[in-house]
Amino acid sequence: MAWYRVVLLLTCGMVLSAQQPQWHQLLRDPNARYQDIEQAFERQRTERRPAEDTEREEGEEDGVHFGRWADFWQLRLMPDGSFPSGEILWQELSAKIAQQRQRKQQKGARLQSSANFTHLGPTSIPTNGGAGRINCIAFHPTSSNVVFVGAPSGGLWKSTDGGSSWSSSTDTLATLGVSAIAIDPSNPQVIYIGTGDRDARDTYGVGILKSTDGGATWNATGLNWTTSQNRVVCDIVIFPGNTSTLLAATSNGIWRSTDGGQTWSQRTTSYTMELRLHPTNPAIVFASTYSQSGGAAILRSLDGGVSWSSVWSNTSVNRIALAVALTAPRRVYALCSSSSTSGFYGLYLSLDTGSTWSQQSATPNILGSNTSGTSTGGQGWYDLCLAVHPQDSLMLFAGGINIWRSDNAGQGWTIVSYWSSSQTIPYVHADQHTMLFRPGTTELWVGNDGGVFRTTNAGSSWQDLSSGLAILQVYRMSHQRGSSAPVILAGTQDNGTNRRTGSGSWAQVYGGDGMENAIDWVTPSTMYCSIYYGSFYRSTNSGSSWSAIAPSNESGNGAWVTPFLMHPSDPQLLYVAYRTVYRSTNRGSNWTSLGAPLATNARAQYLAVAPSNTDVIVVGTSSTMFRTTDGGSSWTSIAGSLPASVSNVAIDPSNPAVLWATCSNWASGQKVFRSTDGGSTWTNVSSGLPNVPVNCIALDPRNGNVYV
Repeated sequence: MAWYRVVLLLTCGMVLSAQQPQWHQLLRDPNARYQDIEQAFERQRTERRPAEDTEREEGEEDGVHFGRWADFWQLRLMPDGSFPSGEILWQELSAKIAQQRQRKQQKGARLQSSANFTHLGPTSIPTNGGAGRINCIAFHPTSSNVVFVGAPSGGLWKSTDGGSSWSSSTDTLATLGVSAIAIDPSNPQVIYIGTGDRDARDTYGVGILKSTDGGATWNATGLNWTTSQNRVVCDIVIFPGNTSTLLAATSNGIWRSTDGGQTWSQRTTSYTMELRLHPTNPAIVFASTYSQSGGAAILRSLDGGVSWSSVWSNTSVNRIALAVALTAPRRVYALCSSSSTSGFYGLYLSLDTGSTWSQQSATPNILGSNTSGTSTGGQGWYDLCLAVHPQDSLMLFAGGINIWRSDNAGQGWTIVSYWSSSQTIPYVHADQHTMLFRPGTTELWVGNDGGVFRTTNAGSSWQDLSSGLAILQVYRMSHQRGSSAPVILAGTQDNGTNRRTGSGSWAQVYGGDGMENAIDWVTPSTMYCSIYYGSFYRSTNSGSSWSAIAPSNESGNGAWVTPFLMHPSDPQLLYVAYRTVYRSTNRGSNWTSLGAPLATNARAQYLAVAPSNTDVIVVGTSSTMFRTTDGGSSWTSIAGSLPASVSNVAIDPSNPAVLWATCSNWASGQKVFRSTDGGSTWTNVSSGLPNVPVNCIALDPRNGNVYV
């Protein structure tokens, strides 16, 4: 019976693998550590079928989503390896502001940290590009020209002219994510925002903040997280008949307040993504829970959120988007994502206010990337939203990567937007995170990875309303040296590499996630850009066209942001670091290996070349650092006593033995270190810096000033 034992072992192995949590699931587990999520991702990548890697035409593979998330968090962990809450950032920011105010009182009007920065943009949507990711949208209850939107790391933005222009009052709140907005219908000066990044979990949150002056200033409410709690607020609703009563959907269940947010009571414990009020009976509230491994549920309350019961669940569903028909409030719709593929599992309808449910459709795959709906998977764990037309209870709009419309209560679907402008289908940026109708109109507004879009004709055409939103998430930037009106390149999250001309106009010149870039100051029409994992490109016509220049067999083999630089004294000299360090003497046409000092499975995270001596190079990871003084013939480990959280390194412009290293961590007093002997010894020079992660460093060659 040997064959039986083999089959049984194989079967057991597959069951055990299937039972292991997926990285998406751990992403929203408050008890998961970074290492747990990283290991789960590596396991899934190994087990994934080859077809699944090539299916997503738009390139939004799991590797991209994981890379974005990991790049943010891997050097921002607590000393014990846990994730921080935004509360620690909030506390440090508040302390720093108070310190600056005290200094101002003691020393006069000039603050020690004052600087005359000017916003360079983009202030309008970059040509061929996007503005940045939007998580949520909310309209003023009495003036629908006033609209608020929340960004995952760009704060809260307000428009008073229906989206023609935007302004923000949250720049002093640090880089907090905003995933929920609720406006008091009886007093619109009262606004609540739920912080954190609901869909990607790659920024900070501090619970719910409240404004009583229309968003000009903000204060914490009773629902806030301690330093050790990595939680996010996903949705907020205010009861129209009693506006001091609120509900909040969070990663730690549903919470209820009856005193305008001062105190809260926890009503459920399951991870909750959405809340929907019944349009005519506010005692009835619907909620949807999240579970990446399956078992997502629809909850219903009949007493205004005090108690809850499950009215539908499915072991094969990970996330659910809800919509209640305004003209037929007994109709409730649920858009479901598959726990195994994050593709379309089904559209469900209840005709009796949620008591019973029936499946309307399971095809085509409206959560996939292609226009035919034949994709094998999707991104329902990340982008999922649903809206029902305010005048037609049978017309639905579903958002995933693209947007689809149904005219028959979800039984059939037509695609009405596509992520690429190369199709005849109207263009809307990929990855829909929120959608709702403007009150009193039939205008549908959506928020996605590119900003805010609107249709006034049920999806036949779309208008991008993102101009003025300064919410791009910039990875790296470079500028044209020696110019009073320099050209600038900026690599951004999911909105490509953007170029600013000397006249101030912006355009996306390369797609994907833009990473390291550079501009040749001798021949400024020659410029360089890159995308994730070390794919590099060169343009000789100011970005109109590009050719690949990565070293042979290295494209895709680097870190998420693969280090790349142009030597400050010779623009023909380029350097790039994977595990191996490479140098080009002819602007990237050919590359020479300078050795591989890093471990086999390591990838360089930073790179520096001495301006005064091209043979002196420093390269490393968060925990290892190596230096060569002979152009790569030999390398010496110089990490020494540095913390295992090094984020960047710089070499003194005139003395190659003087090194600076920054550390991205939450360990007080371990932020910046300096060496005067080439890294043999290091001195801590962190005094005066707040206890926040330090990402990068720059040295001013004119006066020796250091900026972090």
